[in-house]
Amino acid sequence: MPKSTERAHAKLLWDAACERIAFALEPPPELGKLDPPINLQEAIQIAQAALERLRDAYSPEDSPP
Repeated sequence: MPKSTERAHAKLLWDAACERIAFALEPPPELGKLDPPINLQEAIQIAQAALERLRDAYSPEDSPP
């Protein structure tokens, strides 16, 4: 995958993970009662994975993974 595509995808994953955490902390009223509700621990794990992906996407080309 080209580096620019990898970076764009990593940014989207990070944005989605941040929204998921925000919804877990304070669900918007228009969402009503979610069944099941968004789990904060799961949202944090997803954000950690997204952050790793972002870090990898922006690491220099010649650095080891």
